[in-house]
Amino acid sequence: MPDDVEYDNDRSALDAICSAVPEEMVPALAEKDTAKEAWEAIRTFHIGDNRVWKATAQNLHAEYEAIKLKDRELIEDFALRLTGIVQQLASREIPSQTTRSSPSTFALLVPGTCNLLFPLRHCSTSRSCRSRT
Repeated sequence: MPDDVEYDNDRSALDAICSAVPEEMVPALAEKDTAKEAWEAIRTFHIGDNRVWKATAQNLHAEYEAIKLKDRELIEDFALRLTGIVQQLASREIPSQTTRSSPSTFALLVPGTCNLLFPLRHCSTSRSCRSRT
């Protein structure tokens, strides 16, 4: 009888895990024999996601550090490219061990870049530009 209770508890735990993860992960987790195996699979997925996230953040930071105005590139196009990189960096909330600048630094650069290169009426973040000036 205790084995039935343990099995039922494990199935309930596995069901709870499957209901709490994104839909794409459910098929892979549902085929696990125990909740512990499902939990280990989630941990493995997360480690992979974290590595991809860090690699992307490092690539964006390198792109930010190396950005230059291209030959015959309009300043508006350069500004859009720069703003796009800065917004992506700010949205990722990059941990300090991954890059040399904090996320708040990048968040402040977006409106500053926008104010510098565009009039406020053309700024896609005009509301935040006005609130920070």
